[in-house]
Amino acid sequence: MNQANAMKLQQVLKEKESELEQCYIRMEKGEPPSEDIERSWLKLLRDEERRMLEQEEKRLVSGQCLLIM
Repeated sequence: MNQANAMKLQQVLKEKESELEQCYIRMEKGEPPSEDIERSWLKLLRDEERRMLEQEEKRLVSGQCLLIM
């Protein structure tokens, strides 16, 4: 049982090391480390831009409310 678990963990380790190596290769080419990381980064940028637009909209709306009063 322990031997089978150790073998499975060694296989997972080899897969993760290979994935990491591929990430380094992609970065050396100027590409994102992986497609998942690229998707996460683009989502983060989208969310940040949306928050900034919402804040600007709130600022403009509150400014207009002051002008109406």
